[in-house]
Amino acid sequence: MKGKYIRAIWFVILCFIGTGKLFAEEITVTIDANNGNELGWTQTTDEKTGTIGDITISTNDGFYSSSGKDYRIYSYAKINFSISNGTFKKVVFTCSSEDNYKYGPKNLGSATVGGYTASNTTTGTWTGSSASFSLTANYTTRIKKIEITYNTPQTLSSIEITGTPAVTTYYVGDSPSAEGLVVTAKYSDNSTENVTDKTQWEFTPATIGQNTRIIKAKASYNERSATTEYPITLLSIANTEEQPYTISQACSLINNGKGLREEVYVKGIISNIGDFQNGSITYYISNGGTQSTQQFVCYMGKNTNTADFTSTDDLKIGSSVIVKGLLEKNGETYGFKENNTLIKQNTLTSISISGAATQTKYIAGDTPNADGLTVNATYSDGSNKDVTGYVAWSFNPEVINKENESITATANYLGMTASYSIPISVDNIVYNLTPVEGGTSAYDGAGATGILINGVNWFAEGNTETRPWKIGGKSIKKQDRHIKTSTPIYGTVEKVVVNVGGTSGDITLNSIKLSVANNASFTNSTNYNITDNLKANKDYVFQITPTENAYYRITYNLTVSGSNIKYYELKGAQFLGTSASYTLNVSDAGFATICLPYNTAVPEGVVAYSASKNGEYIRLTAIPDNTIAANEGVVLKASCGEYSFTSTYKQATEITDNLLIGVTKKTTLTAESKAYMLTRKKEDGSVAFRRLNTDYTLDANKAYLKLPGGTKARDVISVQWDDDETGIIETITLDNNKETVIYNLSGQKLKQTQKGINIINGKLVIR
Repeated sequence: MKGKYIRAIWFVILCFIGTGKLFAEEITVTIDANNGNELGWTQTTDEKTGTIGDITISTNDGFYSSSGKDYRIYSYAKINFSISNGTFKKVVFTCSSEDNYKYGPKNLGSATVGGYTASNTTTGTWTGSSASFSLTANYTTRIKKIEITYNTPQTLSSIEITGTPAVTTYYVGDSPSAEGLVVTAKYSDNSTENVTDKTQWEFTPATIGQNTRIIKAKASYNERSATTEYPITLLSIANTEEQPYTISQACSLINNGKGLREEVYVKGIISNIGDFQNGSITYYISNGGTQSTQQFVCYMGKNTNTADFTSTDDLKIGSSVIVKGLLEKNGETYGFKENNTLIKQNTLTSISISGAATQTKYIAGDTPNADGLTVNATYSDGSNKDVTGYVAWSFNPEVINKENESITATANYLGMTASYSIPISVDNIVYNLTPVEGGTSAYDGAGATGILINGVNWFAEGNTETRPWKIGGKSIKKQDRHIKTSTPIYGTVEKVVVNVGGTSGDITLNSIKLSVANNASFTNSTNYNITDNLKANKDYVFQITPTENAYYRITYNLTVSGSNIKYYELKGAQFLGTSASYTLNVSDAGFATICLPYNTAVPEGVVAYSASKNGEYIRLTAIPDNTIAANEGVVLKASCGEYSFTSTYKQATEITDNLLIGVTKKTTLTAESKAYMLTRKKEDGSVAFRRLNTDYTLDANKAYLKLPGGTKARDVISVQWDDDETGIIETITLDNNKETVIYNLSGQKLKQTQKGINIINGKLVIR
């Protein structure tokens, strides 16, 4: 085979003798094991390396078999190819096909570069364009023949400049540009290549001067060069008083070396007034008149018509000015050289606010903003300037609360103020899935049984994992992880903000979906999707159609790879909008019952009680935190009047021994149900729990008392009111088996209780 290889090379050389260098040529080299061990591999299993010309072929586990006349690569070993002077294009392997492809080409694969296919039982082909590549054997492979096709390198003959210059107009001091020019390399095989991005440029002149009319451009690439010439037009930087430059434009001119030889006009607002000396003042201007933005110094400037200033009082901070002079940069300071001239000065007379506030809906606890409002400054010549970006804002109130109906926004600009009233509406957090302030997983280790938060049960759906939001211990394919409510969230929700935590494993968050429905099975649900740029530890906002009393499902679509997977957790979700509300009328009896399907705050002036057994009495105990849990029946104590109970996202303490049973829809109670209703006796106005002796329909959002099993039934229950404020226990003796005897403190017997202190059957009662 070596003879074939040498003859092929000499054929190429002889064909092009006299050119000095070989041009690119496609060459095929064949290594045939039948011709002997041309690679020089040993016949023992080990790492092997062999060379044919510029080509090196090696393996980390293989050998040459003289008996089988083949090169053998063992399972999971690699066969590596590299070339020192060229590029591989194609390699064809002819292999044994014994025992149903046992040693055939299908056992090769996993190319590091390019691609490999086994086209039949004996032949496999690698294709690509690389100076090196490797193949990995899935099983033992016996290679009979290797045909290698590669390209030799090219030789650069010349380069050529074509195209049209994109820039043909320049200012004095500019540097020429090669934009628009194209450089093409020509090679000895007559092929070409665009090498514009690899070209080095040299221009004559290197900097545009007053007399420059022609530019000579020289391109250099790999020791080859070419030149071209093209005419240019010289521009003047000078502008006019009617169209002055802004400060940012003037600074840009300085940075680009323009306008340094011609006087220009620059407009700005005086931000600071410095020294006065010999009729000149050094002062500063900026785009907005504030010192926090780009400053432009008018060094030792003169008054209008180059007259002297009389004092610093001739200038006013906040004035809109136009100044003319020569540009310069001194260190990091941009500005005019000495003897610049004030052309025009208009003093600031007032500011005003216009526009419409972008945000008019807030959540209680938010801080106001002035987005959408525009602040205009008015000057002595009647002109106006938008100075919104330079204003300091203050607000009243500083923090939004749910009673606010408007915000007063006050703008302060260079000591002048203006105020603007913004009508607003304030939303509540209808529901908060994050149970602890600061964020802990709301679904951490709860299992498939779910977790109760703020009266709503959230549980995993279609998930057998012990920890539905924490994936542990194994590699899992792409899947959905989701939780949903088993009861509706009450109130009108307009926006949902979902936050997800991080991961310590190889997990990609592909999408988040929010489903909203009016039923627990989520039929005919409305879906909202977020699929772009999903990241951990970030809020995702769903702006939804205003939905009242709905069920919600949050779905994560995850792609999981690797084995070190620990978690991807739901940090929490906020449901924003208008809270649910229920209005209750308390009669002059001063007592009522209530039960609502959501957590609710106890309004001011009302005390809510749960009921528990205490010997022969029922004790009513004030509920903690002034928050009634969803579906919890309570007794209310309040003055006669109307009270509003609003849903809250705040947690409510679960009461395990409450004997009050609440209902959220009309419920029929029978005489056999042994239910006790809170009633007032007409004869003496006494309030007590009395047992039903007939069928009765209890209205929605009410509660009744049910004694624990084994308790002796009575017609009237004695009740103890546990009053945290006074520490006095009020006992109403209402046992129908005993005569009720009532006295006042003077010992007079009464027919019924009176306001104040009573003695009922020997016990102190305060009414």
